[in-house]
Amino acid sequence: MALCFIGKEKGRARIRITFEEISFLIGKKYKDYRRFFNEIDSFSQKMMSVTTKEKRIQEEGFRTSIYGSFFEKIVIKEEERFLLVQFGSEVLFLLNNLTNNYTQFELREFCSLKSKYSKRLYMFLMQYLFKGEFIIQKESLWDILDLNAKSISLQENSFQRKILAPAFNELKGIFKTLECLKQKSNSRGNPIISFKFVFSK
Repeated sequence: MALCFIGKEKGRARIRITFEEISFLIGKKYKDYRRFFNEIDSFSQKMMSVTTKEKRIQEEGFRTSIYGSFFEKIVIKEEERFLLVQFGSEVLFLLNNLTNNYTQFELREFCSLKSKYSKRLYMFLMQYLFKGEFIIQKESLWDILDLNAKSISLQENSFQRKILAPAFNELKGIFKTLECLKQKSNSRGNPIISFKFVFSK
């Protein structure tokens, strides 16, 4: 997320960021830059597997899925202490949409979160902060959290215990109020069909 913010601010597909800037953005100070290099190197290997995904649905119901590479190249220079990032050719447009309403303070909040589920929920909640609530269908929430529809994580009790509760524990340190209300169907078994999030900062 820090790299996305910087890419958006500089308005370029290729950015150079120093180790000191990275340290400031993630809120951690490093004296051992060899160790810091190793951490950035490990992080960069994971980032090279990140892809972009865009889904569109036409009025007739036909779907289009578009996939691309988020990063074209990442170069880390230990001696000069900087990171060079080359975003994918069409990523700047996505970055502007992704980070348009984020302040540097909110960026640091995001970086303080540990789990991928709390980070994904944070980004989604911030989009609706001015309303303070939103309702989302169960399947759409699974998609936002990038959950496998066949996974045990999607069993309702397991989802609450393994995914939602731990994410909320992190997010409650950022949001003044945060509540998730289950909305159930009247059909047999009363399955959950949607969730209503109510929150404030």
